Amino acid sequence: MIRQISTSKVKTVYTAGYEGESVDVFFQKLLEAGIKRLLDVRYNAISRKCGFSKGKLREQCEANDIDYVHLRQFGIPSSYRRTLKTFDDYKKLLHEY
Repeated sequence: MIRQISTSKVKTVYTAGYEGESVDVFFQKLLEAGIKRLLDVRYNAISRKCGFSKGKLREQCEANDIDYVHLRQFGIPSSYRRTLKTFDDYKKLLHEY
């Protein structure tokens, strides 16, 4: 899913998740939306899903003329997520984040 967010200071920002997407479909959507830079805000830019780990994602970006930037400082460390069990746990973490 790709969602557009517009503000007066930033012309256009999109958010994108890759759950349920193949890397090909994900990049097709990025290209259709005119994305020129992908900001990866995962703390650990790894994935068990083929094509979505940092190195492969960067390669796909380069092949599609998209800048790739990993901004680890915006991600949530796995140690914070390890104990999440309830919806309230997630709400508290996201509020603090």
